[in-house]
Amino acid sequence: MAEPATTVQETGIVAEDKIAVATQWQLMWWRFRKHKLAGAGTIILILFYVVALFAEGRYAEAATLAHAMTQRYPRHGFGWKTLGAVYRQMGCSADALAPMQKAAALSPGNAEAHSNLGTTLKDLGRLDEAEVSFRRALQIKPDYAGAHYNLGNTLKDLGRLEEAEGCYRRALEVKPDYAEAHNNLSHTLW
Repeated sequence: MAEPATTVQETGIVAEDKIAVATQWQLMWWRFRKHKLAGAGTIILILFYVVALFAEGRYAEAATLAHAMTQRYPRHGFGWKTLGAVYRQMGCSADALAPMQKAAALSPGNAEAHSNLGTTLKDLGRLDEAEVSFRRALQIKPDYAGAHYNLGNTLKDLGRLEEAEGCYRRALEVKPDYAEAHNNLSHTLW
């Protein structure tokens, strides 16, 4: 029978060798990641970088980093919401659905997460489910103009024009300069 590949003594030697050949950055990272405050700071830096990539239109890179973030911090809703938003921006609404659902589940009190889920569901033609998500977002944040607008669009697609009109009007009460809501309201009234 073969002996185990490493013993306690060999492990110590391997660890010493690892430290001996590590770069300064690796040594700092190993010390840095042991501290909770450093971990929180790392999350914030990663989030800023993902947002910057997203803003620059570097969606594939943003998706890769957001996916890595969801693997490292699976219970943080922002990473899932970001991953879903990147997929939607890339035109992959089917791929965006699971991350958006996870974000809404992890952040039940986050109106934007529910609204984003609703938008993804609407993209997929799942209008009844989208309506539920938008209404949930509005329960959380009644003055969320974007959710009123998106609910109006969903209701319009369902053929419920009077309800859609009310949603557009409410969006305009909250945000009077909401051009898209003005446009869709006028189309609904024709």
